[in-house]
Amino acid sequence: MNEEFNQFKKRLQMLEVKMSFHAENAQEMVSILKDLQEDVDAIMQVNEEVQKKNEERFERIEKHVGL
Repeated sequence: MNEEFNQFKKRLQMLEVKMSFHAENAQEMVSILKDLQEDVDAIMQVNEEVQKKNEERFERIEKHVGL
């Protein structure tokens, strides 16, 4: 009976170690996700600026061509 309790205690300790490891990984994944969201926001901002410049160029071309 004592051996079963010792084995049970070892399994609980192993579970605790694995859970803390997964918690650490999950926190890292959250951090990476936030970084990716910031990158997407930056890309969208650059894209908006490029689109705006392209629209201004097309407007100038249309005026020049007389459309």
